[in-house]
Amino acid sequence: MSRRRDVMRRPTAALMGLIVSVAIAAVVGGCSTAQPARSRDTIDLTLAVPSGTPARVETFNGGIEVSTTSSPEISASVVRTGEGSDEQAAAADRDAIEVTLELVDGVAFLHAVYTPSPDSISGGRGAAVELRVPSTTSLELATSNGPITVHDTTGGLTAQTSNGPVDLAGVSGALTVATSNGPVKVSSSAPVALDLHTSNGGITFDGSLQQGQATIEASNGPVELRLPAEAAFTIDASTSNGKITSEFQVEGTASDDALEGTAGSPEDATTTEITVRTSNGPITLKQN
Repeated sequence: MSRRRDVMRRPTAALMGLIVSVAIAAVVGGCSTAQPARSRDTIDLTLAVPSGTPARVETFNGGIEVSTTSSPEISASVVRTGEGSDEQAAAADRDAIEVTLELVDGVAFLHAVYTPSPDSISGGRGAAVELRVPSTTSLELATSNGPITVHDTTGGLTAQTSNGPVDLAGVSGALTVATSNGPVKVSSSAPVALDLHTSNGGITFDGSLQQGQATIEASNGPVELRLPAEAAFTIDASTSNGKITSEFQVEGTASDDALEGTAGSPEDATTTEITVRTSNGPITLKQN
């Protein structure tokens, strides 16, 4: 009886090299992702306005930075970013971002909009704004996926963004801020009214408060308030997974995670009411 034996032959060195090369090419080809090309330019705009004209900014996927100027005009520099499969496509995509600065119903309105799909924007395309205004200008600022920074304005402001911090320095007036996934930092040059909200970030305030209601709400972050040592106010503060500490003598009820009562002159304390809420972070009241 004959016996048959199957023998597996060892591949040659040349064949092994070919197999390795093909395997590497397959891995690299499978893992590579082509990055889109991007194109940027800067548009400079200037608008002559009557004294006291408020300003409004609406943009997307970019920050807003506001500074003051001695000029009575309002001006801006807008950096547009487009993207596409190649440089030509990216430039065409960039030019699809329309930017205007005009007087609308008595407001200096800067509007950056992606014209192909204003309400559905993907990728890295966007418009970042640098705005220059007279110091007394009232501001209304709105963006997404970008920070908001304002220095030395006295006309009050409303600021709204997502996925970005808000930093207000040397400001005064009524301040309303809303953001997510970013901290809020405010320092005032004069008494202000506060309505500050963030999620996944902390809030810091350094200054003095106007009479009335001040609201500070955060989550997953600390809250720190620095007020004048002579300040008088009522406080209603609470947190979870954190501790409340105060350099002010507060008459009322206190525990590690809640504080309710009055500080300073009882007659004056009732004119300024502070509400503070956060989670997963401490609340600290300090004297400046």
